[in-house]
Amino acid sequence: MKKGFTAASLIAISAFSFGLVQPAAAGDAAARTAAPAISTSAADAAIKGKVEATLAETTSLQDANIRVEVSDGVILLSGQVSSAAQRDAAAQRAAGVEGVKRVINELAAPKS
Repeated sequence: MKKGFTAASLIAISAFSFGLVQPAAAGDAAARTAAPAISTSAADAAIKGKVEATLAETTSLQDANIRVEVSDGVILLSGQVSSAAQRDAAAQRAAGVEGVKRVINELAAPKS
């Protein structure tokens, strides 16, 4: 039998020491077999992309300057639009995107 540590053993010990790997506990079996959940930031990025695409495809919003931010499914629309109708259309289109929980509309339109 060999004495000493193999390279694999040293890597494993280092990983545990630096907290890169957590030892499995008996109760972790369910966690290991469960489907991984999508992270909030990944879900928000997907929602942001869908909202931006939806707004870009909306003909009446082509000249608008709209910024989209997402946090936990809540959309923040900010920027400039040329009318109150554009402001309302942007919020309505964003609210229709799957995964959007709420829309905060801070789009600025000229005063009538």
